[in-house]
Amino acid sequence: LQEGKVRAPPDASGTQRPSLGDRNEVKQSFLDYTSKLVSRRHNNLKYVQAECRLSREQIAYGLNNIDPLDELNGIIMRFQVKLPVRNSTKIDLPLPLPNIGKEWGFAKLLLSIGPDSTLLALKLLLLERSILVLGDRPDEVTAACRA
Repeated sequence: LQEGKVRAPPDASGTQRPSLGDRNEVKQSFLDYTSKLVSRRHNNLKYVQAECRLSREQIAYGLNNIDPLDELNGIIMRFQVKLPVRNSTKIDLPLPLPNIGKEWGFAKLLLSIGPDSTLLALKLLLLERSILVLGDRPDEVTAACRA
């Protein structure tokens, strides 16, 4: 036996249990591994916060009127970024970025009440009539109202 390590007595099956020193080494290696994972995750999040932002030019591109001829000629500004994650693909999105909240709300509205009822609600809104929107989930009602 090495000095400082106490070997545990065999258990009922007769197999030798690992010593307390071996357990501490396993525990320490596990803690080292998890701390490396946490550190890597924090570094990736810092990278995303610092590098995955639109430039002022890209933001202005989404706010200005986009010329349809540019789109026909294939001149489309894009947001591109490569994350420092192994085996990740490059993120490549056309600008302006889609408004996911509004598109999701409109899709939920069409799926939940159907196109005929959606058109009726739009007609009532154009006539400046009040409508009441009811639903099972508050997030879906809010998204449908904002769509």
